[in-house]
Amino acid sequence: PSTNARTPVNVSSEHDLTRAEVKADLAVWKRAGMDRFWNKSVTPDIYSREYKMAQAEYLRMRNGPEYQEELQRLQQ
Repeated sequence: PSTNARTPVNVSSEHDLTRAEVKADLAVWKRAGMDRFWNKSVTPDIYSREYKMAQAEYLRMRNGPEYQEELQRLQQ
């Protein structure tokens, strides 16, 4: 299935997200710079080079150690 910036990554429909998981996902989403595209009243150009680069960075971080580290920090 295709993944876009608003679709959770590696989340099965069999389990509800914990508060920490949601907060960790939001933290890496912001660190990747995705928030700068969604803080306006106009829908961002999701086909722009800048958006695609930020989205790729978000997906890398979301599936990498950055997400796990943030999740562990929040669960302490």
